[in-house]
Amino acid sequence: MITYIKAKDNEQEQENKLAQLLGIPSQRFVLDSTILKRTPTEFPSETSSEIKNHPVLSFFKSRIEVSEQEKQLLKTQYYPSFSMVGIIQSRASGFGNGYAQDQNDFSSSYWDGIRPTRSNYLIGVGVSWNFTQTFRLSKEISAQDYTTQGLQHEYDLAEQQIKAQLDLSENKWNNAFSVYEQVPIQLKSANDAYIQRSVLYKNGLTDLVDLSQTIYALVRAETDIDIAISNVWNALLLKAAALGDFTVFEKEL
Repeated sequence: MITYIKAKDNEQEQENKLAQLLGIPSQRFVLDSTILKRTPTEFPSETSSEIKNHPVLSFFKSRIEVSEQEKQLLKTQYYPSFSMVGIIQSRASGFGNGYAQDQNDFSSSYWDGIRPTRSNYLIGVGVSWNFTQTFRLSKEISAQDYTTQGLQHEYDLAEQQIKAQLDLSENKWNNAFSVYEQVPIQLKSANDAYIQRSVLYKNGLTDLVDLSQTIYALVRAETDIDIAISNVWNALLLKAAALGDFTVFEKEL
């Protein structure tokens, strides 16, 4: 009973952690145990192209590309900059050309007063080139090169970690399946031992402690089956995380 209470305590602790990760109030979860009735059908083999398309590597690659574009932007400041300006001005009055001689040479119409009769325009081109910033730009470009190299090293490190995670997932898959193949033998041995001890106990040839030990071993063997299957699924989930593609795991459900 003490072992059972400790198991329930651990279950409640894990439920609380799961609720925190989901961002919901702490509650009891009704778990679906059908996944423990079978194992995945296959373990996908990774390819280099799949690793290159990993979301984490794509993120680091985009940072490198941004850094390269910033370097190209700095290089453009070596060249002179051109600017164009254009101005047009129009005016209207409603007065005629002969108003100085004829004071009645004007129109009281609103549209005649706002219709442009004179226009002026100006078009210009400007060129500016700062020769003194050449040295400063060369240093900024060198600093940007170091930034790009640093980002490239981060990319290489992330790629190395992903490849290591892929190797780890494959090892866990092989080991989990090896354990899964052995647990039926363990269960049969534990069951045979329990039958033997129970017969001896009924005939007064062994004590209750000896029988309890075989019951505990049998329960442990039955539990190890679920643990072995769970470890196989965990290995597949680790593989999906390493590939950055959850559908690898989802399609096996």
